[in-house]
Amino acid sequence: MEYGMAITLTMGGSPEDILTLARAIKERGVHSLYVPEHVITFDDIQSPFPYTETGEIPGGQVISAMDPLMVLGWLAGQTKTVRLTTSVCTIPQRHPVFTARHAANVDILSGGRLDFGVGIGWLKGEFDALHVPFNGRGARTVDYLHVIMALRSEGVSEHHGEHYDLPACVQTPKPIQRPGPPILMGGNSETAMRRTAQTSDGWYPFHLSVAGVSKKLSILNYYLREEGRSPKNFEIRLGAPMEQIDPGTCRPIRECRRSSTDPAAAWPHHERPTSLAR
Repeated sequence: MEYGMAITLTMGGSPEDILTLARAIKERGVHSLYVPEHVITFDDIQSPFPYTETGEIPGGQVISAMDPLMVLGWLAGQTKTVRLTTSVCTIPQRHPVFTARHAANVDILSGGRLDFGVGIGWLKGEFDALHVPFNGRGARTVDYLHVIMALRSEGVSEHHGEHYDLPACVQTPKPIQRPGPPILMGGNSETAMRRTAQTSDGWYPFHLSVAGVSKKLSILNYYLREEGRSPKNFEIRLGAPMEQIDPGTCRPIRECRRSSTDPAAAWPHHERPTSLAR
């Protein structure tokens, strides 16, 4: 098990502050650094926060922050070993061709250290202000990710989807990591589990207990097997856990990942997601 550290950088953050944080992280042997994304915020937030039972935001505020790919691109030249992670990049709000380019550039500048954390977003007012449809953002995210994956592949790239039509083209330079920076999908819902299994290299849940992660892994493992993928090599990043964790408390997660039990058989019928129950 390895540890990461998230940094929230408001528009008042200075290069000196960012560098101080990066050096402190390096000195403590932290594996990865996480930079979040919110373009704007509001005094009165109407959208329920999807990661708490009450829908309330821990701390009571969403912070608009510096662009994560720009910050990580700058940190690429200030660090040598720490993994650089978007936490998370709100894919449906971004132009996929530019997003692919920016992610590839950060990977190159960092020597292949970018982990591409992505999500569908939850703050409706933010989508409205950007004139991006809030409904259907999950499908848009998947479509945009296919565009990004096409652009980072070798040779001619092309994608024709519901939300984006990419003509035959070439985008260079390519990221150092092949086939590209690992995609870590955020989200805790059953739909997010399916989306993760279909499109991603890892799962990045947020504000869950260790027990909650273990339970949801049964769902994720089921969907991975549906896609013909092995759960054992799938990366798990636990973001902002609800409890203090250490290698001992994370044992249930490791055991769930090692288990060869068919999740559909192990999952209690009355608690199964609908796709498992049919």
